[in-house]
Amino acid sequence: MLPRFRRYLQNRPRTCLNYVYQGHTNLVSRLNPNEIRLLNWNIAKGEKHGWYADLRRLSSDKDIVMIQEAALDANLYDALLDKNHWSFSPGYNQKKYPTGVLTVTQAKPLNSHSFRHVEPLLRTPKATLVTEYGLLNSKYTLLVANIHAVNFTIGTKIFTEQLDAVFQVMKHHDGPTLFCGDFNTWRKKRVKRLYEIISELNLQVLSFETDRRKHSFGLPLDHILYSGLEAQQAQTLSVTSSDHNPMSVIFRVT
Repeated sequence: MLPRFRRYLQNRPRTCLNYVYQGHTNLVSRLNPNEIRLLNWNIAKGEKHGWYADLRRLSSDKDIVMIQEAALDANLYDALLDKNHWSFSPGYNQKKYPTGVLTVTQAKPLNSHSFRHVEPLLRTPKATLVTEYGLLNSKYTLLVANIHAVNFTIGTKIFTEQLDAVFQVMKHHDGPTLFCGDFNTWRKKRVKRLYEIISELNLQVLSFETDRRKHSFGLPLDHILYSGLEAQQAQTLSVTSSDHNPMSVIFRVT
């Protein structure tokens, strides 16, 4: 049986702040700030051959697994069975299964919140998920945002609104942050708005010595943005089981 997921679907950043920054005194489990192993991957709803084996292999030693286009069926649950805690933000239903963004971790999230924004042309919802985690021997917490950005838009209004919803939460967080996912940054105007957010939040952009990320019109679509963290190792991996290649990194809290 799939685990139950708490869903907060209000598209109001202030409502999200109420969930994320409420008092928390009982930290059930926490991440190791000296080594946080992260995987980010758009798995294309698990429709391509080999995704299950790739996901099991790539996620086995990770503390945080962030997935876009996750279809919540039994195969996905089985592929990530060794991870203790699931947080899910629904986008749209594919056949009988909901799809969306999924963050799976070894540590129990302190809080979570979802945003949904509708594609203006296709009228399909895209999801964003914000979760928060305790850190061992630290008064600070790690804030993690997982996004699958709207894609087919004439302008950048909805794209900007989707980013700003996360921005309103992250700017109030006193501690390390991660903002990862499929940003669909295939236009220069989208990249410009994203970098405005990066500048305002003092985020760093993870770069790769060998960049195998999916590109469109010469621009990468997937990003890992961070603050209060130091990247120890980072790589992109080439797979045929999705139209996106996974990104892997080991962080240390600074």
